[in-house]
Amino acid sequence: AERSSKAAAGSDLKLARLLAVHLPRTSQALRDGGLPVAHARALSRTCLRTEAMRVMLTDPDRGEAFLLDQAGLGLEDFTRFLNACSVNLAHRN
Repeated sequence: AERSSKAAAGSDLKLARLLAVHLPRTSQALRDGGLPVAHARALSRTCLRTEAMRVMLTDPDRGEAFLLDQAGLGLEDFTRFLNACSVNLAHRN
C-alpha cells in the first residue's frame, strides 16, 4: 500500500507542476474546489500532448477558459469533448 501511495503522490505532484506551468486556470479551479481532480487529469493528458494543443490553450475563444466552461459535464462526456477538440485542432493544422 505504501508503494501505491508514493506513486499516487508522485502522480499528484506531476499533475500540479503541469497545471501550474501550462493550465493556470485549471490549477486555480482545482484549488478552489470547482473542478474534480479527474477532470484536471483529463485536461492535462489531452491538451498537453502537442505544441499545437499547448498554443491553443492560450486562445481567448477556444482555449483553457472555453474548455473549463465544459467541466460541468461528467468525466466521460468531458473526456469525449476534449478528445473532439484535440481531433479538430489536428485537422486544422
